[in-house]
Amino acid sequence: MASDATKRSYLGHDARRAQILAVAARQFSEQSYDTVSTVAIAREAGIARGLVHHYFGTKRDLYVEVLRRMLTIPEGAFGHGDGAPPVGAEAVVAAIDRWIDTIDRNRQTWLAAVSAQAPGLDEEVDAILAESRARIDDQLIALAWGSPVQAPPELRALIRGYGGFAQALTIDWLQRGEPSRAALHHLLLQTLLALVGEELPRVQSDPKKAAETP
Repeated sequence: MASDATKRSYLGHDARRAQILAVAARQFSEQSYDTVSTVAIAREAGIARGLVHHYFGTKRDLYVEVLRRMLTIPEGAFGHGDGAPPVGAEAVVAAIDRWIDTIDRNRQTWLAAVSAQAPGLDEEVDAILAESRARIDDQLIALAWGSPVQAPPELRALIRGYGGFAQALTIDWLQRGEPSRAALHHLLLQTLLALVGEELPRVQSDPKKAAETP
């Protein structure tokens, strides 16, 4: 938490906005949406409550902006370089580590976003989640297979299914502590490798046979 001297110091528009976002992100990540208040956010930031509303509008507007920042996946965030690394490359392992770290740091915000009970769940939140999933899909494809632009439809379908699996598994880990972090990482990694390295070739070579294989 910032010192009183730091909080009282003058900050320009961008710096003040970033400060409010940082405070809000921490509070939303540690508490449920309902228990966070703009009064508490303003108090920690050392500003009048009116400034929070001036920069972000309502508490929900601020929450949505925190969510957008958290789920914005920049190009190259998963660390892939030029060309396509082989399946099982260290970059895939590191990408899963970064994903788990991000979700762990922002657990309450992420759980609220993906839950059916998320506050204000609507087209705006859906759009943020959809854009994030699309970017993650593209980067996973780039890491484990090659150019997302040239990805076959079967691969995209597998990656979308993997996203649902990863989300459900991660929710259990955050809410119940099961499986362990090490087991979570192992399951996420091995499932991705199996889908791209084993199931994709089978589906592409003989879709009917792949569907009949237990």
